[in-house]
Amino acid sequence: MPIKDLHDEKPFDSATITKLEIFENYLTEWLPTFIYSKNNNELNICDFFAGPGEDIMGMPGSPLRILEVLKKFETDIKQQKIKINLILNEQKKWKHDVLIKNIMDKTTSFNNEFQKRIKIHFFKEDFQNLFPRIKNNIINGPNLLFFDQNGVKHITLNLINELESFHQTDYLFFISSAFFKRFTFENIFPDLKFNKDDVKSKDIHRTIVEQFRTLLPQDSKTRLYHFSIKKNKNIHGLVFGSKHLLAVQKFLTVAWNKNKINGEANFDIDEDLDKQLDLFSRKPKITKLQKFEHNLNLFIKEKKVFTNQDIFHYTLEKGFTPKHATAVLKKLKNSNHIEHFSYAKIGYNQIYKYNEIITFRYIK
Repeated sequence: MPIKDLHDEKPFDSATITKLEIFENYLTEWLPTFIYSKNNNELNICDFFAGPGEDIMGMPGSPLRILEVLKKFETDIKQQKIKINLILNEQKKWKHDVLIKNIMDKTTSFNNEFQKRIKIHFFKEDFQNLFPRIKNNIINGPNLLFFDQNGVKHITLNLINELESFHQTDYLFFISSAFFKRFTFENIFPDLKFNKDDVKSKDIHRTIVEQFRTLLPQDSKTRLYHFSIKKNKNIHGLVFGSKHLLAVQKFLTVAWNKNKINGEANFDIDEDLDKQLDLFSRKPKITKLQKFEHNLNLFIKEKKVFTNQDIFHYTLEKGFTPKHATAVLKKLKNSNHIEHFSYAKIGYNQIYKYNEIITFRYIK
């Protein structure tokens, strides 16, 4: 059964727009980090399945959204004299031709100095041929790589392992659970040991990410997260990967801003809003946020003496943001269960940039 091309017939649906918004919002968070870095004067943004740039109604796709974000930071890019390499690949000829036109139309409004800062590289190739050829040009980063393919066939464990050699690189994959339900995927993911018929559609991206984590090299620093997107009865998903804790913090913040109930889906994936009592215990079901608070309390009680760095690492590992951890610490402080000498300061910059390590002590 062929995979439907999302650009051919209809405008972007709400699921596609959600995916694009997450990518755009993350790019908005990612870009200033490297614009102001003293160690970089060149950045790479790669959209390997770019499409024509917009849908049939003119709604911007990822390539035009990239340009819109770059435009927001025009002054900063020029002041810091940053060079941006924008790599846009679209294999289908008609899409490739339309993509070039749409990008050229958009960039004509850029002044000459800004245009010189943005170097656009167009490709019309199969991804499996293109990626090995340009790999050495981008391997040192900084990179933001977007793999927004139809289906799943290019997202392999080999590719994820290959990205282990990349420096300063964050990536977003698109994976469709419908692909897993309709096709045999053992040839693509032979190392994933689960029966697709035993996994609910809503849990496929969780299961894939959990298994990818176990299959990464033992010394890998890559952290993987997912965001599931419901479209009618199907569940699509984005998988985010990065080795850098600041990038993880930014992605999780974007995800939780998209859904403040669970931070991992654009719908109530675990029915956290269901207030019905459990049939057996007759106790209210615990929500994801309540479970995090409970587990963080246990973590703190077991540690007894801990730092904001300990809390920061634990929070990101569990898929939550510094804001969630800070709320838990405030409750403990107000109930006189912890002591410390200043504000909690749970965040990457406070801990790693300004080296503000704070020690806490749990009090029974």
